[in-house]
Amino acid sequence: MKHTFIFIILLFFATYSLSAQQAIGEFEENMSKGNNAYAQGEFSKAKTYYVQAEHYVPSKYRAKELKKRIKDCDKKIKKQKKEIRTEEKRRKK
Repeated sequence: MKHTFIFIILLFFATYSLSAQQAIGEFEENMSKGNNAYAQGEFSKAKTYYVQAEHYVPSKYRAKELKKRIKDCDKKIKKQKKEIRTEEKRRKK
């Protein structure tokens, strides 16, 4: 009975550890894709990856960093839309 209990506890921790590693991997993958999209000026795409990364964020520090990146993407998207509207108005004249 004692061995069964210990086995169950070890199995739980092994599963939790694997799950935590997978979450960190998902976080890093989404951050990398988001950073690449951001560098290419694809701010909507970058934001999408950053929002996906939020589901796997491993620490409070990284969560703050991620919130700043999402906020920055929102600003860049707004700026791009404004530039498009300005260009469309200019073309109509």
